[in-house]
Amino acid sequence: MVRLILLFLLWLPLMTAASETLNIAVAASFRPVIEQLAPRFEQKTGIKVQVSSASSGVLTQQIVAGAPFDLFFSADAKRPEAVAEVLQLPASSVQAYALGTLVLISTEPTVLSVSDLADYQGKVILANPQHAPYGVAAAEVLDHVGFQGDRVQANNVAQARQYISLALAPVGLIAQSVATDLAPQFGIEPSLYSDIVQKRVVVQSSDRVNRFLEYLKLPGSVQVIESFGYRVPSN
Repeated sequence: MVRLILLFLLWLPLMTAASETLNIAVAASFRPVIEQLAPRFEQKTGIKVQVSSASSGVLTQQIVAGAPFDLFFSADAKRPEAVAEVLQLPASSVQAYALGTLVLISTEPTVLSVSDLADYQGKVILANPQHAPYGVAAAEVLDHVGFQGDRVQANNVAQARQYISLALAPVGLIAQSVATDLAPQFGIEPSLYSDIVQKRVVVQSSDRVNRFLEYLKLPGSVQVIESFGYRVPSN
Protein backbone atom coordinates (compact mmCIF):
# COMPACT_ATOMS: atom_id res chain seq x y z
CA MET A 1 0.00 0.00 0.00
CA VAL A 2 2.80 2.42 0.92
CA ARG A 3 4.53 1.65 -2.36
CA LEU A 4 1.34 2.43 -4.29
CA ILE A 5 0.97 5.73 -2.48
CA LEU A 6 4.57 6.65 -3.28
CA LEU A 7 4.07 5.80 -6.94
CA PHE A 8 0.91 7.91 -7.03
CA LEU A 9 2.79 10.86 -5.53
CA LEU A 10 5.48 10.47 -8.18
CA TRP A 11 2.91 10.36 -10.98
CA LEU A 12 0.81 13.23 -9.64
CA PRO A 13 2.97 16.08 -11.05
CA LEU A 14 2.95 14.44 -14.48
CA MET A 15 -0.81 13.96 -14.37
CA THR A 16 -1.32 17.58 -13.32
CA ALA A 17 0.98 18.85 -16.07
CA ALA A 18 -0.92 16.83 -18.66
CA SER A 19 -4.24 18.14 -17.39
CA GLU A 20 -2.99 21.71 -17.81
CA THR A 21 -2.08 21.26 -21.47
CA LEU A 22 -4.58 22.23 -24.17
CA ASN A 23 -4.04 20.17 -27.33
CA ILE A 24 -5.28 22.01 -30.40
CA ALA A 25 -5.51 20.71 -33.97
CA VAL A 26 -5.63 23.65 -36.35
CA ALA A 27 -5.89 23.96 -40.12
CA ALA A 28 -2.76 25.42 -41.71
CA SER A 29 -4.60 28.61 -42.69
CA PHE A 30 -5.53 29.45 -39.09
CA ARG A 31 -2.26 28.37 -37.48
CA PRO A 32 -0.64 31.86 -37.59
CA VAL A 33 -3.59 33.23 -35.60
CA ILE A 34 -3.45 30.54 -32.92
CA GLU A 35 0.32 30.87 -32.63
CA GLN A 36 -0.02 34.59 -32.01
CA LEU A 37 -2.83 34.19 -29.48
CA ALA A 38 -1.51 31.15 -27.61
CA PRO A 39 1.36 32.84 -25.71
CA ARG A 40 -1.01 35.48 -24.32
CA PHE A 41 -3.42 32.78 -23.19
CA GLU A 42 -0.63 30.79 -21.56
CA GLN A 43 0.61 33.86 -19.70
CA LYS A 44 -2.90 34.75 -18.60
CA THR A 45 -3.99 31.28 -17.43
CA GLY A 46 -0.90 29.14 -16.92
CA ILE A 47 -2.37 26.58 -19.32
CA LYS A 48 0.11 25.35 -21.94
CA VAL A 49 -1.12 25.26 -25.53
CA GLN A 50 0.16 22.47 -27.77
CA VAL A 51 -0.56 23.18 -31.46
CA SER A 52 -0.59 20.58 -34.24
CA SER A 53 -1.22 21.79 -37.78
CA ALA A 54 -1.93 20.19 -41.16
CA SER A 55 -4.66 20.31 -43.78
CA SER A 56 -8.23 20.02 -42.50
CA GLY A 57 -8.63 16.66 -44.22
CA VAL A 58 -5.54 15.15 -42.63
CA LEU A 59 -6.45 16.42 -39.16
CA THR A 60 -9.96 15.01 -39.50
CA GLN A 61 -8.52 11.58 -40.28
CA GLN A 62 -6.23 11.78 -37.25
CA ILE A 63 -9.02 12.78 -34.86
CA VAL A 64 -11.39 10.09 -36.09
CA ALA A 65 -8.55 7.59 -35.65
CA GLY A 66 -8.22 8.60 -32.00
CA ALA A 67 -5.64 11.42 -31.90
CA PRO A 68 -5.93 13.06 -28.43
CA PHE A 69 -6.94 16.60 -29.40
CA ASP A 70 -9.16 18.81 -27.26
CA LEU A 71 -10.13 21.27 -30.00
CA PHE A 72 -10.12 21.17 -33.79
CA PHE A 73 -10.16 24.41 -35.80
CA SER A 74 -10.95 23.44 -39.38
CA ALA A 75 -10.76 25.60 -42.51
CA ASP A 76 -14.24 24.49 -43.51
CA ALA A 77 -17.61 23.58 -42.00
CA LYS A 78 -18.17 20.00 -43.10
CA ARG A 79 -15.19 18.33 -41.43
CA PRO A 80 -15.97 19.43 -37.84
CA GLU A 81 -19.54 18.31 -38.45
CA ALA A 82 -18.25 14.94 -39.69
CA VAL A 83 -16.03 14.58 -36.61
CA ALA A 84 -18.99 15.31 -34.34
CA GLU A 85 -21.10 12.75 -36.14
CA VAL A 86 -18.48 9.99 -36.07
CA LEU A 87 -17.53 10.60 -32.43
CA GLN A 88 -21.18 11.16 -31.44
CA LEU A 89 -20.50 14.59 -29.99
CA PRO A 90 -23.34 17.00 -29.14
CA ALA A 91 -24.42 19.44 -31.85
CA SER A 92 -23.39 22.33 -29.58
CA SER A 93 -19.75 21.19 -29.84
CA VAL A 94 -19.58 22.54 -33.40
CA GLN A 95 -19.61 26.28 -34.07
CA ALA A 96 -18.45 28.73 -36.74
CA TYR A 97 -15.48 30.82 -35.63
CA ALA A 98 -14.29 32.67 -38.75
CA LEU A 99 -15.02 33.51 -42.38
CA GLY A 100 -11.96 33.18 -44.60
CA THR A 101 -10.62 35.25 -47.50
CA LEU A 102 -8.73 34.11 -50.60
CA VAL A 103 -6.10 36.38 -52.23
CA LEU A 104 -4.05 36.39 -55.40
CA ILE A 105 -0.26 36.63 -55.13
CA SER A 106 1.50 37.49 -58.40
CA THR A 107 4.96 38.57 -59.49
CA GLU A 108 3.92 37.96 -63.10
CA PRO A 109 3.59 41.39 -64.86
CA THR A 110 0.70 40.17 -67.00
CA VAL A 111 -1.35 38.93 -64.01
CA LEU A 112 -2.64 41.83 -61.92
CA SER A 113 -6.11 40.40 -61.26
CA VAL A 114 -7.82 37.02 -61.44
CA SER A 115 -9.40 37.98 -64.76
CA ASP A 116 -5.89 38.08 -66.26
CA LEU A 117 -5.59 34.35 -65.55
CA ALA A 118 -7.90 33.66 -68.50
CA ASP A 119 -5.00 34.43 -70.88
CA TYR A 120 -2.17 33.22 -68.65
CA GLN A 121 -0.65 29.87 -69.64
CA GLY A 122 1.91 29.52 -66.85
CA LYS A 123 1.81 27.88 -63.42
CA VAL A 124 -0.49 28.76 -60.52
CA ILE A 125 0.09 27.50 -56.97
CA LEU A 126 -2.84 26.42 -54.84
CA ALA A 127 -3.59 24.04 -51.98
CA ASN A 128 -4.85 20.58 -52.86
CA PRO A 129 -8.67 20.82 -53.19
CA GLN A 130 -9.03 17.24 -51.93
CA HIS A 131 -7.65 18.18 -48.51
CA ALA A 132 -7.81 21.96 -48.12
CA PRO A 133 -10.94 24.17 -48.32
CA TYR A 134 -8.86 27.07 -49.62
CA GLY A 135 -7.76 24.76 -52.42
CA VAL A 136 -11.42 24.21 -53.27
CA ALA A 137 -11.99 27.97 -53.35
CA ALA A 138 -8.89 28.52 -55.50
CA ALA A 139 -9.99 25.82 -57.95
CA GLU A 140 -13.41 27.47 -58.20
CA VAL A 141 -11.79 30.79 -59.10
CA LEU A 142 -9.55 29.17 -61.73
CA ASP A 143 -12.51 27.32 -63.24
CA HIS A 144 -14.60 30.51 -63.27
CA VAL A 145 -12.02 32.50 -65.24
CA GLY A 146 -11.21 29.60 -67.56
CA PHE A 147 -7.58 29.15 -66.55
CA GLN A 148 -5.81 26.72 -68.92
CA GLY A 149 -2.31 26.64 -67.43
CA ASP A 150 -0.70 24.29 -64.93
CA ARG A 151 -2.03 23.93 -61.39
CA VAL A 152 0.74 23.30 -58.87
CA GLN A 153 -0.91 21.70 -55.85
CA ALA A 154 0.53 21.86 -52.34
CA ASN A 155 -0.70 19.73 -49.43
CA ASN A 156 -2.17 22.75 -47.62
CA VAL A 157 -2.10 26.56 -47.70
CA ALA A 158 1.00 26.75 -45.52
CA GLN A 159 2.91 24.65 -48.04
CA ALA A 160 1.36 26.65 -50.90
CA ARG A 161 2.72 29.80 -49.25
CA GLN A 162 6.14 28.14 -49.04
CA TYR A 163 6.02 27.28 -52.74
CA ILE A 164 5.23 30.92 -53.53
CA SER A 165 8.02 32.25 -51.30
CA LEU A 166 10.45 29.87 -53.02
CA ALA A 167 9.27 31.22 -56.40
CA LEU A 168 8.29 27.78 -57.68
CA ALA A 169 5.68 29.67 -59.69
CA PRO A 170 5.01 33.40 -60.11
CA VAL A 171 1.30 33.18 -59.27
CA GLY A 172 -0.61 31.69 -56.36
CA LEU A 173 -4.06 31.65 -54.78
CA ILE A 174 -3.91 31.24 -50.99
CA ALA A 175 -5.54 32.26 -47.74
CA GLN A 176 -4.99 35.87 -46.77
CA SER A 177 -4.11 34.67 -43.26
CA VAL A 178 -0.83 33.13 -44.47
CA ALA A 179 -0.07 35.84 -47.05
CA THR A 180 0.49 38.80 -44.73
CA ASP A 181 4.15 39.29 -45.78
CA LEU A 182 3.83 38.29 -49.42
CA ALA A 183 3.56 40.77 -52.28
CA PRO A 184 2.29 41.83 -54.71
CA GLN A 185 -1.12 40.86 -53.33
CA PHE A 186 -4.46 41.38 -55.07
CA GLY A 187 -8.00 41.00 -53.81
CA ILE A 188 -10.47 38.49 -55.26
CA GLU A 189 -14.17 39.13 -55.64
CA PRO A 190 -15.84 36.89 -53.00
CA SER A 191 -18.60 35.96 -55.44
CA LEU A 192 -16.04 33.95 -57.45
CA TYR A 193 -15.77 31.25 -54.78
CA SER A 194 -17.99 29.61 -52.19
CA ASP A 195 -18.07 31.14 -48.71
CA ILE A 196 -15.23 29.80 -46.60
CA VAL A 197 -17.10 29.25 -43.35
CA GLN A 198 -14.63 27.86 -40.85
CA LYS A 199 -15.92 25.84 -37.91
CA ARG A 200 -14.36 24.35 -34.81
CA VAL A 201 -15.38 21.31 -32.82
CA VAL A 202 -14.81 20.55 -29.15
CA VAL A 203 -13.45 17.00 -29.19
CA GLN A 204 -12.80 16.72 -25.45
CA SER A 205 -14.78 19.08 -23.25
CA SER A 206 -12.99 20.58 -20.23
CA ASP A 207 -12.58 23.77 -18.25
CA ARG A 208 -9.39 24.66 -20.14
CA VAL A 209 -11.26 24.32 -23.45
CA ASN A 210 -14.03 26.60 -22.21
CA ARG A 211 -11.49 29.15 -21.00
CA PHE A 212 -9.74 29.20 -24.38
CA LEU A 213 -12.99 29.62 -26.29
CA GLU A 214 -13.96 32.51 -24.01
CA TYR A 215 -10.51 34.00 -24.55
CA LEU A 216 -11.10 33.99 -28.32
CA LYS A 217 -14.17 36.18 -27.82
CA LEU A 218 -12.28 38.97 -26.06
CA PRO A 219 -11.96 42.21 -28.10
CA GLY A 220 -8.17 41.90 -28.23
CA SER A 221 -8.39 38.35 -29.58
CA VAL A 222 -11.01 39.32 -32.16
CA GLN A 223 -8.76 42.15 -33.30
CA VAL A 224 -5.88 39.70 -33.86
CA ILE A 225 -8.14 37.32 -35.81
CA GLU A 226 -9.40 40.13 -38.04
CA SER A 227 -5.84 41.39 -38.63
CA PHE A 228 -5.22 38.16 -40.57
CA GLY A 229 -8.06 38.89 -42.98
CA TYR A 230 -10.82 36.96 -41.25
CA ARG A 231 -14.30 38.08 -40.35
CA VAL A 232 -15.63 36.87 -37.02
CA PRO A 233 -19.26 35.69 -37.03
CA SER A 234 -21.56 37.07 -34.34
CA ASN A 235 -22.36 33.89 -32.43
